[in-house]
Amino acid sequence: MKKILTITCGSFTSVIILFALLSRCNLAPAVTNGITFQVFFMSVSIALIMTLAEHLNYESIVIDVMIKVLICYLVVFFEGALFGMISFSWHGFWEITPVLVPAFLITYLFHYLTCVECASYINHIIHHKK
Repeated sequence: MKKILTITCGSFTSVIILFALLSRCNLAPAVTNGITFQVFFMSVSIALIMTLAEHLNYESIVIDVMIKVLICYLVVFFEGALFGMISFSWHGFWEITPVLVPAFLITYLFHYLTCVECASYINHIIHHKK
C-alpha cells in the first residue's frame, strides 16, 4: 500500500507541476479541475499496474525501467485518449512524451530514494538489536 501511495503522490505531483510550467509557456493546456482529476486517475492506475508488474521478478534494472516506462506510456495514452486529453493517434502518443519522461524520472528517483531510506532504517534497527 505504501508503494502505491508513494508512486501515486510522486507522479501526480510531478505531472501537475510540469503541466503548470508548460502551460505558462503555452506548451500545454492550463491546469483545470478536469485535468487534475484525470492526472490523479492516471497516477493511481499506473501505481497499481506497476505494483502488480513487480511480481514478475525481472533480473535487470534496465528491463524493470523499460517495463515501467511502457506501463506509463500505455496507461497515459489509452486513458488520455479515453478522457479526450489527447488524440488516439501516433501524434497523440508522441504528444505525451514531454511530460511523461520527466515525470517518470522524477517519480522513479523519488520512489528509489524512499526505498533506500526505508532499507537504511531497517538495517539500522537490525544492527542495533544484535
